[in-house]
Amino acid sequence: MTETEKKQPRISRYGIAVFVIVLAMLALMGWGLANNDNTRPQVGDEAPDLEFLFFDEFNPADAPVTDHGDTHLADYEGEIVVLNYWASWCIECIAETPELEAFHQKYKDEGVEVIGVAYTDIDTNSVEFLHRYGATYANAPDIGGRLSDTYKIVGVPETFVIDQDGVLVASFIGPVSAEQLEAVVESLR
Repeated sequence: MTETEKKQPRISRYGIAVFVIVLAMLALMGWGLANNDNTRPQVGDEAPDLEFLFFDEFNPADAPVTDHGDTHLADYEGEIVVLNYWASWCIECIAETPELEAFHQKYKDEGVEVIGVAYTDIDTNSVEFLHRYGATYANAPDIGGRLSDTYKIVGVPETFVIDQDGVLVASFIGPVSAEQLEAVVESLR
């Protein structure tokens, strides 16, 4: 063996095996991402339906309740729906809640529904938060994360606006203001 051959590092069988395994895992992850049909709803898409079991005191008296005591997003056909994901532990949600309430008060008798979804929260904390920050619009817990999974939210707060035909017309990641929501609603009239 020459001096040059001695100085060249040799790749062990173990190193090759690890390299092949890592490469295969990266290829599988890439394939999975490229073939994932579970994408987030986009503006222009039909809004995925949800089933709400509202907190009792935040269940609107005129909610379209089925014989099972639950309400579906599809039941609001003909109305504009503002769907807001929030949590009692969310700092940005504190500033956003009065904005949503002001918007709700302005539009509640004009065919616009605000529905809040408490994301990964404890029910008592959610209800306490809603009282503390003066929310009176409909709110439901996200039991088992099924409501947030359907919309593939990336965090809280996050808001979706759905038109009278059930089409997603706007989405906001982060806090939304009453003015932003008003602009969307007025464009739908």
